[in-house]
Amino acid sequence: MDNKIKPPTAGPARRIRDYRDRSLFDSLCSSSLTFPIASNDLPAESDFEYQIAEVERLFSAGQISVEVAANRLGLTTREFMAEFVCDRGNLSSTDYSEQEHNMGEVAAGIDEIKTGRSIRKFVVDWYLAGDYIGDVATNNDEAEKKLEALQNLSQESLGVVLRQALSVGYSTSEFVEEVVFNKEWQTSHGVDPKTLASLVSKTCSALESTDEYLFNETWFSALHVRVKEISDRLVERLVRFISRRCIRDAKELLESWDDRELLVSPLQKNAAILLNQYAQWIDFDFSFAPRVEATLAEFRRLPRNLFSPIDSAHLDMAEGLVNLHSENYNEAIVHFKYAMKMAHSQRDGDLLAICLYFLARSYWRKGLYDKALQYARRAKKRNEKLARPERGGAIEMLECWLLFLLGDWESAQKQLDNAQKALRATDDFINLGNAKSLRGRLCQAEGEYERAHEIFEDAIHEFQRSECRHIKHRNIARTYISMADVRYLRARELSQNADSRRRVLELRLEAFEHLAAAEQIYLQDPERNHCGMGKVHNMRAFLYEASGEFNRASAETELAYFFGSRKNDHLLMGKAKKNQWNIMKAARERRSELDDDDTVDEAILAFASAEEALHHAEQTNNRRLQARCHIHLGHSVLRLDRDHVRAQKCYDDADRCLRESNLSTQGHWREKIERLQQEIKKYRNTGVDEGGNSFTETEAINQ
Repeated sequence: MDNKIKPPTAGPARRIRDYRDRSLFDSLCSSSLTFPIASNDLPAESDFEYQIAEVERLFSAGQISVEVAANRLGLTTREFMAEFVCDRGNLSSTDYSEQEHNMGEVAAGIDEIKTGRSIRKFVVDWYLAGDYIGDVATNNDEAEKKLEALQNLSQESLGVVLRQALSVGYSTSEFVEEVVFNKEWQTSHGVDPKTLASLVSKTCSALESTDEYLFNETWFSALHVRVKEISDRLVERLVRFISRRCIRDAKELLESWDDRELLVSPLQKNAAILLNQYAQWIDFDFSFAPRVEATLAEFRRLPRNLFSPIDSAHLDMAEGLVNLHSENYNEAIVHFKYAMKMAHSQRDGDLLAICLYFLARSYWRKGLYDKALQYARRAKKRNEKLARPERGGAIEMLECWLLFLLGDWESAQKQLDNAQKALRATDDFINLGNAKSLRGRLCQAEGEYERAHEIFEDAIHEFQRSECRHIKHRNIARTYISMADVRYLRARELSQNADSRRRVLELRLEAFEHLAAAEQIYLQDPERNHCGMGKVHNMRAFLYEASGEFNRASAETELAYFFGSRKNDHLLMGKAKKNQWNIMKAARERRSELDDDDTVDEAILAFASAEEALHHAEQTNNRRLQARCHIHLGHSVLRLDRDHVRAQKCYDDADRCLRESNLSTQGHWREKIERLQQEIKKYRNTGVDEGGNSFTETEAINQ
């Protein structure tokens, strides 16, 4: 007898079952399942509620399938069934686990209707329906062993694989031997020849007698776009390239891997770790951020228990990185900590070092420099045990920035030299640009504004050397803001000299142009750049204030505060309120005559701005900002309430902040704090009589 599989023949005795046939679905539903009546008569209070009502109406009318309805609402089949199909009231007699099991059975049945049974399910079903009971009666242990082996067969769609076998001339027995019970499965489960022959024979019989849909080409095609296999070698190479900062090699590998809209499919082998690498790649090519976010949405639709512990850690890393680059730092920290704990329990030292590094970056962005430095040093220590010196250079770069922000400039300079040495042989132009940018900030802190501007230009050149330029890197925008800052500071320095007026104007215009360039880069993806936009507006406020355009300056600080409030960025909001105080002070000093009522109102507003600025500053470790806010608050309480006691406390707190950040010896800081001390002494030696008139201590003694 020829063992070739014969195509089905049409006839009245047999029916080709169409997956679109509603009776197939109805047969899966128990009496506890009901279809909701159309809800289009309900008022829709939002676009989403209207969409839900429309989907329910179409589904109840049988115009769309379960899968289409679920996709329109962004739900899995199972979630849609639980929310819109199953009547929970009728299931109340069963416990929660049984309800969930029933829901899973129905969802699996719907998936089976759509794609056909898997190889595993088909074989296990006929075995349980036929030979299992007899095998149990003969030898219980052997039966259980056989069932366990069958449970490890492939989960590929039997219909698709079978159509592919038919298209290239496989016979029934050839298909069963080479595809269903392949050599790898036989070896791993120790299946003897006699058992194998029995399984092959009975599976062939089951295939030939089963429902025609398995062989019907209108259901399944031999040709389709396959999910690309993520090989171990691909993942190993990509991990090595990114950790060793071989950026060009990593870019070429990513581009050669796949250019589809969805980066990876959730159930692919190595999918989670590859998605983590894509998420890390956002550091070098920001255009990947929305693609990683879209792919993560596919992973979120699946229950986490489908993933291994280490895959879950990689998914948390990817979630954390998307949140970090979207400026959602609290959410990022939660995900990184989950990933860190899992990496520690799985003894994955490489993943643990990465978690610590990105935790440090998250706390840095929140302005919590002390905590960030602790995590950066832990990441550095962990990384030293791995063969990843180039990544160690990137971690050391982060440590340099934190030391600089905490006022330890000498240590920052020393660490910077070490970091640049580790990165010099790489093509990691992003971190090489970061190194130059930090060197420029060090020169700026020393008052070398022209030199700092030159170094910032070199930093932008390094960033632009990166070949990953689908969109301009955000670090270029950050450096443009630094360039605007040094131009503003240089203009302020020269403004004391009447002969430099033309140069002062030129410097301010240059600063304004730098801010426009930064803003253009941030507007490439405005939803992920609230903090950057806030910095642009804060810097513009400085320039408008220096030019005497106080209304414009005030409007810029309000915009900066708005952007900061969208992300709860205390640094940005604190600086905005601090700048608002400066603007009010400068405006008051420019006016020749003051109305008493306006003066009191302004004093109240200035006090409120200083107090709010200090509140935000104290949520961070930015000692420089805290010192400024304490000084401003000291001036405000003296002006509003003549409260020299509280002003003295403000002075003491400001002095402490300056000493902690090694700024107390700098001339302009000493000048600011001494000015407050002189004003405190003035008010301390002055009293107020019952009529509200001030008098000196000497006058009080004479009275």
